[in-house]
Amino acid sequence: MTDRYEKIRKALAKGPTQGPWGATHGDAYLIAACDPDTIRALLEERDELAKDAAKYRWGINNARWIRSEQEAYVAIPVAPDADLSCVAMRDAAIDAAMEGET
Repeated sequence: MTDRYEKIRKALAKGPTQGPWGATHGDAYLIAACDPDTIRALLEERDELAKDAAKYRWGINNARWIRSEQEAYVAIPVAPDADLSCVAMRDAAIDAAMEGET
């Protein structure tokens, strides 16, 4: 899968460029709002959200509905002995199951 943000990541890795900066008043606000630290933080947040979305999609694609007279719930195929009592443990179990598919 290609990273559509690769050009931005490479530009951030290069660091600041030499001026002179010729900016209009409106452009100066845009440049100030798009400082490298803000862009890096946004990319990191985006990457974490993409991981969460991938886990969600994997769960939906691999889950099966279990129904009984009183309830219906989704079973996600993780190791039978996986402790799913907290979010971190559930995410680790899903990660392990996802890695086992590749």
